Amino acid sequence: MLGALPAEVRFGGIGNPGRFNLEVRMRASPLLLLASCLTVAALASDRQVDVPTRGEPLERIQLMWNQTRPILLADTGVPHSDSDWVALGTPLIKSWTDLEASLGDTDYAADARSVLKFLNDVYGRSKSTPERRAPIRQRTLQNFGSRISALEGRLGS
Repeated sequence: MLGALPAEVRFGGIGNPGRFNLEVRMRASPLLLLASCLTVAALASDRQVDVPTRGEPLERIQLMWNQTRPILLADTGVPHSDSDWVALGTPLIKSWTDLEASLGDTDYAADARSVLKFLNDVYGRSKSTPERRAPIRQRTLQNFGSRISALEGRLGS
C-alpha cells in the first residue's frame, strides 16, 4: 500500500461546537501531498473494469478479460492482507458477476463463471472467513501461471 500521506489531518469543532473545522498540518511539501493524492486517484481509476454492453458475447468476455488481466497481475505481484485482497477484488468480482448475468444461460456465461471462480480464488469471497480464504488463495497463487494459461485458452485470448 502507499503508506501514510505526508500530512496530518484533524477534524473537530473544539471550542466551536456545531461547526465543522478541518485542519491540515503539512509534514512535507504541498507538491508531495498533491502527488500522493493523484497517485491514489490513479490507482482507484485503474481498478475500474467496464462491463461491455455491445458486441458478441465472446468479444465482450475477451474485452473484460483484457481489462482484468493487468490488474490481476499487478495485485498478485505485491503481498496483501486478507482484508486488502477482498477489498481489491470486490469491484472486479462485481463487474464479472454483472457480465455473467447479462449473458443469460449460455455457454458464454459458463466462461464468465470460470473467470469469476478464478477471481474468487485469488481475492476471496467476502462472505467466507479469512481462515477459509487463505489456503485457497495460497493454492491458486502457487498455480497462478497454469490457471491463467488455462483461462486464456478457454477464452481464446
